[in-house]
Amino acid sequence: MLPATDVPLATLARDALGRWLVVFATARYDVNHTQLQGYLAPRARPLAADLTPSEPSFDLAAPGVGQVVSALLPSGSFVNAWTTAGAPGDTRGYANVVSLCTPDVHVCGDGVLDPALRGVRCRRRQQRHDLDACRTSCMLPSCGDGVADGGEACDDGTVTPCDGCDASCQPVAGLTCGDGIVVAGCADQCDDGNAVVGDGCAPMCTLERVPGGGSATTDCLSEWIVTNPSNLPLVDGHGRMRRTQRCVDDDPACDFDGGMTGACTFHLQVCANNGDLTACTPTALAGWDLTKPSSKQAARHPELAAVRTAWSASPPRSPARRSPTRARGARRRRAAPGIGPQYGTGKVSLAATATAPSGLRDKDGLKLICAPH
Repeated sequence: MLPATDVPLATLARDALGRWLVVFATARYDVNHTQLQGYLAPRARPLAADLTPSEPSFDLAAPGVGQVVSALLPSGSFVNAWTTAGAPGDTRGYANVVSLCTPDVHVCGDGVLDPALRGVRCRRRQQRHDLDACRTSCMLPSCGDGVADGGEACDDGTVTPCDGCDASCQPVAGLTCGDGIVVAGCADQCDDGNAVVGDGCAPMCTLERVPGGGSATTDCLSEWIVTNPSNLPLVDGHGRMRRTQRCVDDDPACDFDGGMTGACTFHLQVCANNGDLTACTPTALAGWDLTKPSSKQAARHPELAAVRTAWSASPPRSPARRSPTRARGARRRRAAPGIGPQYGTGKVSLAATATAPSGLRDKDGLKLICAPH
């Protein structure tokens, strides 16, 4: 029922099956019907042969059309035409083609499986989500559709594991910091299952990295990680893990040689493409080289050769793909109280150069000290 202020101007056309298409523009006047307020959007309404509506009416164009006409095309479709007036002398004509649905045209929800209907995979009459049933979109149940069907322990409608349900619709463990599990791509950078500070993984499950002392604009290209919670002080004046790492022989928190007296085995890692330094833009690496100990030093000292060998088989990893490597502290044959008649304090100085694809370089240093207990 149209409001009293609306005056439609209609026309209609009929196809070979006796069906009708009524098209109409609507003028809106004031309450006294003396002043035109404007034109509503022109609409169309399909009618059956007995003039009963066969489908809801629909818009043909935007508001502002004063009259629309319709005619039957030889194809059996209807062409609708209208004009719009803009600036003085600027009148434009428009047209579209409307085809009425035939009995063999189906839609999702009519209970008929039509392979020609894009996306339809199953018949559906019910309009509700049933487990293991055809969805309201006429798609078959699948992981990621937001309904947990048989064989799916969960289904939250996404494929990311970080919300607790993975792409195979199974629960994801390891999303809590401190549980010892790292889920790739989620919030935790690391998780060693403890709240110890200085062991390479902070209690907040972020990596504890040693920048290494390169330029502030390139220092994030490569950073060290040392498992050494016994190092005192743990941080330098900038609040970063110190480049000098001291471990007392046989301290199980930092010496990982299984109780070998007279030597310390440090756990070291190198992380590439870091994002923890605000003055530096992280980037992937084109290369990483251990420059100290040098090959000449390694040729003269077997313990330094072991250091170079340990690093040669383990390239730097991104923070999300940490892989532990080891470097052995140097041993000196010198009497030292508390460490035995053969060995004294050992020191190893490491230096490395990381190179970005742009040619930028990050030169980092690290000193490892094995002290007698």
